Amino acid sequence: MNLTFLQLTSAVEQLLASKRYAEAIHQLHSIEPTSLSKEDYGYYCLLLAEAKLFLDDYAELAIIDDAISIFRSASDTAKYALAKYLKGWHLVSIGMHSDSQQQLLEAYASYLRCDDQRGAARTLNRVSFVAFQLGKMDAAIENLRKCASIYAEIADNQSASVASMNLALLYLRAGLLRAANAEYSTCSHSVTKGDPRNALIFYAMSTLPVVQQGHLTLAKQTIAKCTPYLDTYPREKAIYFENLGLIHILAGEYVEARKALMAGLKLSLEVAPESALVSQTKRLLADLHIALQKFELAQKYAEQALEVAEKIGQKVEIAACWRVFAQVECQRKNNDKASEWYRKALDMFNLISSRYELAVTRYLAASSGLFDSGERTALLYLAKEYFEAEEVAPYIEKVNAELNKGPSRVVVTPRPSSGRDSITIVTVSPVMLSKLDLARHVAGSAMTVLLTGETGVGKDLLARYIHEQSGRSGEFVAVNCAAIPDHLVESELFGCAKGAYTGADRDRPGLFEMADGGTLYLNEIGDAN
Repeated sequence: MNLTFLQLTSAVEQLLASKRYAEAIHQLHSIEPTSLSKEDYGYYCLLLAEAKLFLDDYAELAIIDDAISIFRSASDTAKYALAKYLKGWHLVSIGMHSDSQQQLLEAYASYLRCDDQRGAARTLNRVSFVAFQLGKMDAAIENLRKCASIYAEIADNQSASVASMNLALLYLRAGLLRAANAEYSTCSHSVTKGDPRNALIFYAMSTLPVVQQGHLTLAKQTIAKCTPYLDTYPREKAIYFENLGLIHILAGEYVEARKALMAGLKLSLEVAPESALVSQTKRLLADLHIALQKFELAQKYAEQALEVAEKIGQKVEIAACWRVFAQVECQRKNNDKASEWYRKALDMFNLISSRYELAVTRYLAASSGLFDSGERTALLYLAKEYFEAEEVAPYIEKVNAELNKGPSRVVVTPRPSSGRDSITIVTVSPVMLSKLDLARHVAGSAMTVLLTGETGVGKDLLARYIHEQSGRSGEFVAVNCAAIPDHLVESELFGCAKGAYTGADRDRPGLFEMADGGTLYLNEIGDAN
């Protein structure tokens, strides 16, 4: 590099560090790129791309590919890592999450090779965000924990605090409300006494687990602390209005909720028209209009929210929109459509481990009148188990009220004697008694049941117990999934005709057929080939 370029890039680096991105771009535009050497041009591309990404300006970012090519051939591991990181950042910004993940993992490996711990931590933070967008909640949490740990090791306390705040947000998105509250408490002093933008984000977001647990007064007091910072940060101001709208919805203050959400939507459309902010705010407007029993408006807002959510792959909001459609179709008496939307939403929330939203959807589905007694009660008990574990007081009351409307237990018909002793489980443990009570309620429904736990805790016994309690006349068919070779899975599950493959000397029924009218227990399914 010549001295002039060194001086300029040093100034740009300082501008980026102080978040003066527009000034950084202005400085870079004072250079004629064609006058630079190959490596200098590559670094120019990286600095310009980083400044543009911070400003959500995605135009002309093909320059990142130029930098990747330059630094790959130049064997400059540090700058190659930065180029890959910026490429991953760009891809996730335009909704290409899977491609982004690959680029970021390459950046992380490169940062480790050149022993750049700060770069590795920054990359893990974005890897975590991508995992969240892909619905891989556990991976997102684990990567962010590593990120926070690295920042702590290198004594970057401010970055460690921000990572801790992001981790609290992930706990919140996963429905781990108590963990979210604990994490917010851990970082509260360091975050609120530092960068005012981070303070604004902290006050706006830390209110959410509080309000979901039903502490409305505390939630309002917390979010009110955002006021001094609002006019400086328009994007964060939109987040403030969105969360304020949610507080008012949960408090039943619908006029105030609409006012806040419309103000947030206006700001969101100005700063990021195809972002999570827009989809979330429009979906909350749909929820608001469900509460107001204005179902056509609810449908309209949910459709608009879904369009944005699908573009950016925001699975939580996609499922939440499906839940709105279920409520609308239920009001229209289109029971089959409503049931289908509820099941899709339940499956999605379960898939992405969004526990709070899953429990809320279970409660709404159970109280809709669309499901039979067994499934309704099972849904309520599953929701109740979560709400009690996370101390969600408002929904504990709602679930208990719904359970009191009908029989407290599923009535099951005893299974005809098969000549075997019935399963009996003896326990005095309150936790185990609760699990058995839940098992009895689930048994009478058509729901798929997942049993998890360490080896030896009794999953096989509990599976047989559920079968016995179900009242089904068919057989209990157990199969060790880990023992089935991958080339025989189809024939084992669905059966085969004589001569279908070498060694098939007779017609053989499949496991599904053998378990018809009974229970198919897929043991060790996590180890299936």
